Amino acid sequence: MPVIHDALREELERLLEKQAAYIQRISLLPKGRIHHKLIGGKKYPYLNYREGGKVRSRYVKSEELEQVMAQVAERRQCEQALKSIRADLRVIRKVVKDGK
Repeated sequence: MPVIHDALREELERLLEKQAAYIQRISLLPKGRIHHKLIGGKKYPYLNYREGGKVRSRYVKSEELEQVMAQVAERRQCEQALKSIRADLRVIRKVVKDGK
């Protein structure tokens, strides 16, 4: 039993490190989604996001659009991975706590 317990503790530490790395990465990426507004018959890209309970919009220059879209997609992937890590952490913490 101690071998399994040690392996679970190592996994717990590894997941905590990954969680911290994802949280740090997410903080650097823009949140929200890209939407296009129709103004004067032309479509303009905007980044829509929530800030303090309000929906904000920020115009995205055409030169920056691909980069912002990639960052938004990366943030979404990181958030999904973080959600999975947190679920694993809950399970491992229960097992480690009950194994004492």
